[in-house]
Amino acid sequence: MSIRDNNLKVLKARYPEIYARVSALPQNSNYEIVLPQREGLMPNMRSKRTGRLFYNSFNPMAEVEQDLKARKLKVMQFNVFLGCGMMYQIFAMYRLFQIQGGLHVIIEKDVDAFRTVVNTVDISQMLNSPNMLFFVGEELPVIYSQMVNVLTLTDNKFYIRTINFIEQSIAFTENKEYYLDVVRTMRSVIKELLNYFGNDPHDSMIGIENTFVNIEEIFRHPGINQLRDVFKGRPGVVVATGPSLNKNVELLREVYDKAVIVGADASLRVLNKRGLKPHMVCSLERGVPTSLLFENLEEEAFEDVYFAAAPVVHPLTYSAYKGKRIVVYRNFATFKWLDIEKGILNIGPSSGNMAFKLLEYMGCDPIILIGQDLAFGEDGNTHATGNTFGEKEETNKNYNEQNVVIVEGNYVPQLRSTKVWNTFLNYYHKDVVGSPAKVINATEGGAKIHGTTLMTFREAIDKYIGDSFNPIDVIKDTLQYPGDVVQTEQRRSVLDKVDNGLDTCRRAIKTFQEGYDLAERYFNEIWIPSLNGVPYDADKGRALLVKMEDVNEIFKAPDFFNVLMHYVQSYAIRTLIEVNSIQNEDIPEEQSQFKIAHVFKDMYAVMIQLIIKMEQLLALLKQRLENNITA
Repeated sequence: MSIRDNNLKVLKARYPEIYARVSALPQNSNYEIVLPQREGLMPNMRSKRTGRLFYNSFNPMAEVEQDLKARKLKVMQFNVFLGCGMMYQIFAMYRLFQIQGGLHVIIEKDVDAFRTVVNTVDISQMLNSPNMLFFVGEELPVIYSQMVNVLTLTDNKFYIRTINFIEQSIAFTENKEYYLDVVRTMRSVIKELLNYFGNDPHDSMIGIENTFVNIEEIFRHPGINQLRDVFKGRPGVVVATGPSLNKNVELLREVYDKAVIVGADASLRVLNKRGLKPHMVCSLERGVPTSLLFENLEEEAFEDVYFAAAPVVHPLTYSAYKGKRIVVYRNFATFKWLDIEKGILNIGPSSGNMAFKLLEYMGCDPIILIGQDLAFGEDGNTHATGNTFGEKEETNKNYNEQNVVIVEGNYVPQLRSTKVWNTFLNYYHKDVVGSPAKVINATEGGAKIHGTTLMTFREAIDKYIGDSFNPIDVIKDTLQYPGDVVQTEQRRSVLDKVDNGLDTCRRAIKTFQEGYDLAERYFNEIWIPSLNGVPYDADKGRALLVKMEDVNEIFKAPDFFNVLMHYVQSYAIRTLIEVNSIQNEDIPEEQSQFKIAHVFKDMYAVMIQLIIKMEQLLALLKQRLENNITA
């Protein structure tokens, strides 16, 4: 099999979208291969448009190796290559630095240039490598969403602050704006991950504490898993409460029996003021203010509207909602640990993101978005008429001028948005790109969500919504409530897990205390004496740091992960990212050891306090379960 055929075979299997782009190119190429002047050297590539050679005309590989050495890269676990050239930089990287693992991202704007490589150089192993990720001719939102997914789900996230951008000079020059946008996109990915994993662990604790208080909601009500794919191929509508909802909300009247309507939590009051209803409203906010969305509504407003909530919501929110419930788990380790099957969804940060994932989970296709502005309206309004906190939430600090960002609009080049809305928007980019459903953005205003098809709600109804299928009746007929016997068995099962969880907490506290003692040894036996004139013992420092790193293996232990990791991960991951960043600094070894030991010592101290709090919450849950079993 030829080099070209072998590359294409692997490309088709691993990257079908890139294969399709390469296959769709016309036969004539804008690039040509230039053979080496003497045997043993590597071929070059020339642009027919500009006449430029991609590498030194005499010895391309020597030039590439010299360039990589001159960069003085220290940590090479996360590299982004801007332009592929002939892939020589990747070959040279492995040859020079003997890299193990990591994530190496190759981004090439020009599909034709990549085809030239496919035709000439055997890159089949690279294409097959789990440590390499290729983007060829790809839009920036797709790169963003896939990078967020890859980094979130792998240990590569620990190296995000050591990222190396390695440009192929000719490719970069010819598509400079694109690659600068790629750099900005990757910076946004890193920022998003630091925000996600950098949340205050006490914020995570609120969700866990709410879940424990809401445990009876989990026992007593059906889960979204009972509705998986129940509406396969049926249209669904997400109703958010952006200011553009005023334009088309009345059209919901004619689709109530013909589409599954899922609203963000704030939509219930907005729709109720117009005599409209969704089939479900969803909620995931942990704070008390969410409960205000349902206060002072007549009981009729809740009839035939299911509350699809994640149990992390505040107990007052459940109390304020007077209708039936469906339990929806977010993809948190706490819910996996409980092991009471209700259905786990990878939900973004907003109730609008949640509504989208609910419709997708239930099999809806297409999914139509209305009121999902994620931007200020033309008049500066933040929400549709009837919103609980008003049409223009001027007192909300998220809408202050310092939090304003500019985003691409659906119908105008630019719109004013906020940092929070932009986070929701980025999750929509990710969710839409990865969705099997066709997604229609019928917001009729607002920010552009990449991957969606833009049309008015009227056009979407005429094209995609047809016969009646009475969604609310389907939901009622499908859901089954757990009986008393099942609930009692589940309480006993969770009680056993709580006992094991208490043991896990005690063992973890002991382990982190040992880590703290190691850090104390470093400071007392090495660092402080060095400040008083004793020669710094780098070998002993190195040995103690290795022992501290061994303590961190606890994060991989199954019991620790299931009981505690979601709670402590923000602090743990942020710490490990910081350690790798320190290792990437160009500083003397003793300074590096000091900074790392200091970071580890702080982490161990914080971990002990956090886990003591979790121990207390588990003890309260144990008491609650025992009381309910006895009752």
